[in-house]
Amino acid sequence: MLRIAKKNNILAIQRLFLLDTMAIHTSFQLAETVKPDVIELLPGILPQWISRVREETGIHVIAGGLIESSEDIQLALGAGAEAVTASDQLLW
Repeated sequence: MLRIAKKNNILAIQRLFLLDTMAIHTSFQLAETVKPDVIELLPGILPQWISRVREETGIHVIAGGLIESSEDIQLALGAGAEAVTASDQLLW
């Protein structure tokens, strides 16, 4: 799906779920191959991983998932996230 989006000049967002080392490694390989425009990192409450993904891939990061407070948002942005997604409308 990401390849099709890129081919058609549609913004390609790869979701990277921090499940385990294997999932992260596989996602990094996919990012290297497909070169998405943005990576959405889930959960987005782990600042050290936001920084790491940004540094290792060179791709902009959106933090999402388990964002429950303004502090979570500030930590994510401070770690290098370009944006944060949250389902709680009070945080919009």
